[in-house]
Amino acid sequence: MSRIFGGLCTLFLIVVFTPALTRADPIVVTSGNIMVSGLIGGPVFNLSGNNFSATSLGGDSGNFASQKCSPCVAGTTLGVGGSFLGLQLGGGGTANINGTLFTNVGWSGQMSLNGGSIIVPSVLTNVTITVPFTFTATLNGCSGGCLINPTIFTVELVGSGTATLELNFSGLDQLGRPIFFFQKATFQFEEVPEPASILLFGSGLAFLTAKLRRRLSSRDDNAA
Repeated sequence: MSRIFGGLCTLFLIVVFTPALTRADPIVVTSGNIMVSGLIGGPVFNLSGNNFSATSLGGDSGNFASQKCSPCVAGTTLGVGGSFLGLQLGGGGTANINGTLFTNVGWSGQMSLNGGSIIVPSVLTNVTITVPFTFTATLNGCSGGCLINPTIFTVELVGSGTATLELNFSGLDQLGRPIFFFQKATFQFEEVPEPASILLFGSGLAFLTAKLRRRLSSRDDNAA
């Protein structure tokens, strides 16, 4: 029993402390956030991943569902997310890719945030709703603005995490239903365990468990 327990502990330590291999594109965003605020605000972001980081001070508004629903009546089905694309996805940012630092970065490309749909609740207060989300993007970095300057690098990004949607209560409509205005949405990225590490740990755990069961079964047979 002690040997099997020791094997489980060793396997766990190997999985936890073995560094992940450098991944090819797309880059997985493991921390940071994207924020959209107000009725016309574009995405302000601070993203980090393996040998990668990027920031933007914001760009043009895109097809962001929550911004389009203002005023938004209680009972409405509202999408948490949307997409941004074009030559003014963001500006005034930075990027660090494999140790190379870029400053005064303008962004173009496309960005998609999907948090599914929610039903706007019938309450008489401000509303905060949290849901999981997924993220994909193709970002082109330019020196200055992408309207007049060529692309100097392109990155493919994926990620996931928790989205927080904030709606401000604004009173009742003529039918007595609560109405809301969009205030802000924050998409907070979270690190997802490596699939290979999960598979390794799961396979090893299953093997050791089966071995333990066979040993206990053998002891029971001998005792009988």
